[in-house]
Amino acid sequence: MQMVDLKTELLDDKLTQADLIKLMLHNAQHMATREEVKADITKVETSLKQDIAKVRR
Repeated sequence: MQMVDLKTELLDDKLTQADLIKLMLHNAQHMATREEVKADITKVETSLKQDIAKVRR
């Protein structure tokens, strides 16, 4: 996860509560949930098992 890059000048100025909320919401939109990650891992594992089975034939 990578936070939005904030320039030092911006940090020197006062961030409003609205600015902070916008930054937090923006970052939250780019985060995957555990369920999404688990589902992706399951798909990759299934695909890998199928590929291994094909190679063994």
